[in-house]
Amino acid sequence: MEALHQYILDKINSIPPQQRILITSHDAFHYFGNRYGLQVESLIGTSTEADVQTGDFMRVNQLIKDRNIPAIFIESTINPKLMEQISRENNISIGGKLFADSLGDENSPANTYINLLKNNANTIADALSKNPVATNLNKSGEKSKTSIWFFLIPFAIIALALFVVLKKRSN
Repeated sequence: MEALHQYILDKINSIPPQQRILITSHDAFHYFGNRYGLQVESLIGTSTEADVQTGDFMRVNQLIKDRNIPAIFIESTINPKLMEQISRENNISIGGKLFADSLGDENSPANTYINLLKNNANTIADALSKNPVATNLNKSGEKSKTSIWFFLIPFAIIALALFVVLKKRSN
């Protein structure tokens, strides 16, 4: 176990200090982050059943921009759609799949607890050691406007529904 601890420590220490920020879907890596010097940020708390709050989505997007984060991570047991959306909006890569709540199958690089920890350390170090993306430009060279629509569309739907209800009441 001491050799495993040293292996993980060496891997994480290979990441430039300003890039030691681990962004995932849910808060499953705080103990790992605390032990190995990673700032851990997530969209939702420890429950994988929780809903993403608008403020958390905005906070993570702002953190990526402010700190020039090179990659975010998906988790083996959680739907990756939100993390993929954040990746697109910020023009950053998905650094890889991390294993948190379960081991992988027998052919997986995370088929034992020791392999799970090594795989996660390798995945995190490889992705966060890369040079960060300087801007959040999309493929056409324009800033992404998706996040604005992500928030405006639900409000427009609610306003339209309220208008219809009020219109029916007045008739």
